[in-house]
Amino acid sequence: MINSQSRGYALLLILFLAGCSSLEPPSDAALMPPLAAIVAGINADPEFIVSSEQATEPASNDGANVGLEWPDPRQAQRWAIANAPRVSHMIAELQSSQAEIWNASMLENPGFELSFLEPEAGSGRWQLEAGLELGLADWLTRSVRLDRARAVHLVNQLDVLDDLTEYLHQIRQAWLNAVASRQQMAVHDGLYQTAFAMLEFAQQVQAAGNLNELDFLVYETEHARQQRALQAARLEADIAISELQSLLGLMPDELPVLPDSLPKVPESDKQSLMDVGQAMNLAEQFQPRMRLLDEALNQQLAAERLIKRQVGLLDGAVKVGVERETNSERRLALGGSIELPLFDRGHAHLADIKAQRSSLQAQIEQARTETRHTISQALMSKRSATELARQVDAEDLPRHQRMLELALQEYNFMLRDTFSLLTLREQVFDAQLEYVAHTLAYWKAESLLLKLTGIDTDDVAETGDFQ
Repeated sequence: MINSQSRGYALLLILFLAGCSSLEPPSDAALMPPLAAIVAGINADPEFIVSSEQATEPASNDGANVGLEWPDPRQAQRWAIANAPRVSHMIAELQSSQAEIWNASMLENPGFELSFLEPEAGSGRWQLEAGLELGLADWLTRSVRLDRARAVHLVNQLDVLDDLTEYLHQIRQAWLNAVASRQQMAVHDGLYQTAFAMLEFAQQVQAAGNLNELDFLVYETEHARQQRALQAARLEADIAISELQSLLGLMPDELPVLPDSLPKVPESDKQSLMDVGQAMNLAEQFQPRMRLLDEALNQQLAAERLIKRQVGLLDGAVKVGVERETNSERRLALGGSIELPLFDRGHAHLADIKAQRSSLQAQIEQARTETRHTISQALMSKRSATELARQVDAEDLPRHQRMLELALQEYNFMLRDTFSLLTLREQVFDAQLEYVAHTLAYWKAESLLLKLTGIDTDDVAETGDFQ
């Protein structure tokens, strides 16, 4: 009877342990929506990622690289999500965090003991003792450990999302700098050509004896100044392209195809009408940094619950064994052990967690204050840049163009000299440079607001199209 019961208990125990050891790893469905959409979009088409051979194939006309045509920063961001090594590193961190949840769901391996005792006087069978030991606290705290692991996983996701948001912001800023520098270089080239034409005409006038040396040196100095300005603009454009390539993990010969000018400041902009309070509401809902600190606080609360559960359970173990005597008689043995909390009762761990919680609460308040001020500054910069860009585009540039047209008419009737005509042309280029500067300031303020409110990453991941 005892033999059949022992076998039944052993069979049930083996089935139970086998069931506990067959847990499935967590899937990507455990990720929050923006990250889940990004991972799903990348995994859906493994052949999408542009290889180095494809990326360096020249286009039919201008030698552009295949897959590197980015007329707006959103396309550059989506390309980076699918191809940049930095994003691959972030996804690997997510997979590591998911593995931690899987590890937390596992139970501690049971201990197995087996011993043999030689029979007395060398007669009879050897005495056999076999036992299995299972930890109690590990079983009874599994749900709490899973709660804490999920809280840690959520914090890890928000940490990755915060890094991704900052990375996408850097890409947008680098794209804006690269396009603006190309546009400014074109204007500087026009200024240089104007200064070069003025110098050539001054040389002709001086040769005819109608220009003194002092006036000639003025034009020569202006030509040299515009030449240096053009060289500096070319260097700035090359550096801006290099910074964009560095962010995206491109080689120096992998040149992206970018537009020649920044987008115009839109006529109507709902974000400019938004006040600081509305922007803060968006930031508290979507900004990864704000959510990260809030969830880190929840993680500390989960850790505190786990420590209290572990201390309250008095860690112990259950032992199940079978003993075979020398006369072949079998006996079932049951036993247990507990850990007495005489020295370590978890007070030090709880004190550490409470201190970390106080630190997090202070960080949350500081982050909210800094975010509010940064949003306020970005909104002010955006409104100012909008007003100045529209003023230059609608008033200053047309005025300078009209002045140049009138001066050209007077020049045709020999009522105005060449120098004054070229000077007015320089003023047109100066107004264009001012417009580019205000437009760049507008889009940079827009980029900062997208980062602060946390909606840039959601917009990029919205379609799941990372081409």
